[in-house]
Amino acid sequence: RSISKKFGSGVAVWLVLLTLSQFHFLFYSSRPLPNIFALVLVLHAFAAYTSCQYGRFTAFSAAAILIFRAELAGFLGIMLLYEILNERMCLWKNISRIKEIFVSGVISLFVFIPMTVIVDSYFWRRTLWPELEVLHFNVVLNKSSEWGVMPFLWYFYS
Repeated sequence: RSISKKFGSGVAVWLVLLTLSQFHFLFYSSRPLPNIFALVLVLHAFAAYTSCQYGRFTAFSAAAILIFRAELAGFLGIMLLYEILNERMCLWKNISRIKEIFVSGVISLFVFIPMTVIVDSYFWRRTLWPELEVLHFNVVLNKSSEWGVMPFLWYFYS
């Protein structure tokens, strides 16, 4: 709905058709993987973004980043930074928007990090925040290749 409100029903129909024609999207949607759970939050974040509801955008983005996929911080953070630099939000003139984003972000930190730590610590039977462990393993220890490496073209023909 947010796409058709923002760009018209023609664009919305093409987006639906393009999405439905993607085999991997439908295939992975039927599996309970972290990426699929994150996708739901990211789509809600996009809907809030296109509606200029930046507090909701921040909360949905924070949930997706802190619980499921930390690397989304780069993508969703750039979207927010673009809005700030583009002055579409008029942040420099509108202090209430800055407060809304900041408060939403702080609340999200205090809700989503403890939530994921409690749930994941229960299942792993030790205290952990999975996204921090993944970041440490991949970036600090530089062991991301241990997850597996595929030939470049595999990502296109798989």
